[in-house]
This record gives sequence, structure tokens and C-alpha cells, in this order.
Amino acid sequence: DKLASQRPAPAYLTALFVVIVAAASWTLKEPVWAALRSHPYFAVTDLTIRGTGPLLTNEEILGWLGVTGEMRIWDVPSARLRSRLEMHPLVARARVQRTFPNRLVIEVQERRPQALLMLDGLHYVGRNGQVLRRLEPWHNADFPVITGIGPKTTPGYRVWALRRALRLQRLCERLSCFEGVSGLHVDPERGMIVYPREPRVPIIVGWGSWREKLTRAERVLGAWENRTHHLRRVDMRFRNQVVVELRDPGVKRRNGKTQRKKQLGRV
Repeated sequence: DKLASQRPAPAYLTALFVVIVAAASWTLKEPVWAALRSHPYFAVTDLTIRGTGPLLTNEEILGWLGVTGEMRIWDVPSARLRSRLEMHPLVARARVQRTFPNRLVIEVQERRPQALLMLDGLHYVGRNGQVLRRLEPWHNADFPVITGIGPKTTPGYRVWALRRALRLQRLCERLSCFEGVSGLHVDPERGMIVYPREPRVPIIVGWGSWREKLTRAERVLGAWENRTHHLRRVDMRFRNQVVVELRDPGVKRRNGKTQRKKQLGRV
């Protein structure tokens, strides 16, 4: 019992004692409270940040919040920090916990990019069409690239077009189209154009009935197995028909007949 009585008080008891003294001092002299708020004992020295990466860094989080080494625990209310964090375009959710006298824990859940958008450079795009941030040289660039939407595109149309492009991309992933998609182009007149990784032949699919069109496109490309390098593009916009445009009008089909530059047929 004698040894137990000599053990130092836990840190939170010390902090509680300081707060009680400060509360009592408030009625005596306001500067005492001001001195307490700025006391080094309450400096945020135990800071933990979880959930950053691959797009966000701890330094970016601290810069966004304005947290410095001179901050006191009084200056970082949890609700305000969480609200500020969730305003960041790359943060989907945030959680902030502070523990007196000097501990601050920040947890974030990053938005995951779905594609890259070509504007004045390449930018990551989120699932709902949000432009997240510019692609930097050290970032992962292995995403489909969306084109056809420029810096001068009206915000409303841009969001609508991006969501359509991302919806088509997800459908291609579910159907395991081709050997993956390297790009998607938004054309105001022809609709969506898919650029497969292999074969490198643009597929015009328009604005709807994508599942059916993609299935037919794979059958068309299968019929040109080992000869797809002769194809300039494949147009799937017509009901039950396919327009195949050749790079060389003199290419011959397997039966030996010369094929026209544009072939219209049922598939």
C-alpha cells in the first residue's frame, strides 16, 4: 500500500486537476485561463493519421487542416476537423478523436479513382463523376482514359457525360469485354466510343443498349481473329447491324472476295 501511494497519478488525472484549477481561477483572473490554453502541456505532441494513400499523404492532410506543431488540444475540436476533412475532394469519410491532454487521432477513407479524365492534363475521376485531383508522375496511371470532355465543357454536361462513361466502363468490367478497356471517348453525335486494350479497334456503341452491342462487337472481332489490324473502326449503333470500316479497302475476306471499305451486315 505504501508503494502504491507513491505511484504518480495518471496523465488524465493531472489534466483534470489542471482544468479544475483553471476553472477556479477563471473567476479570479481571466489571464490565468489564457495562460492555461497556451501551456505546452496541452500541445498536440501525439498525432496519428490513418487511411492515407495512395493519393493522399499525411502532409497533405495536415496542410488541409492547418494543423501545426504549435497547436494546442483546445484548438482542434473534433467536429470541426471532421467537417473540414470531408470537404476535401479525395476524402469520402473522416473520423477525428482527441484525448486530453495532447493526443489527436485522424482517420480518413479515400475516394478511389475509377478512371482518368483528359482536361488540361490527366485527372483522376471518382465513381460519381467527381474530378478528384491531377495525376502526378508518381501516381498510378493504370486506368482507362476518358476523352471528349474539355475544360470549357459546362459542369452539368460534364458530370452527366462522365457518369455515363463510368457506367459503360463498369459494364465492360462485368462482362470482361475484349481484353480490358484502355479508353472511352464521349462524342456528342455518335455517343460513347470504346477503345479496347486488344484489339486496338474503336467500337462505337452510342448512348444505349450497351450490353447487347458489346456482345455483338465481340462476335464481330472474333470473326476477324488475327486480322483485326485491318479494321479502322466498328460501328454498333444500328439495330441488329454492324458497320465495319477497313484501313485498306483492298483487304480480302476468308472466302477470297474483296471487301468494301464499309460493310453493312447483320450479326
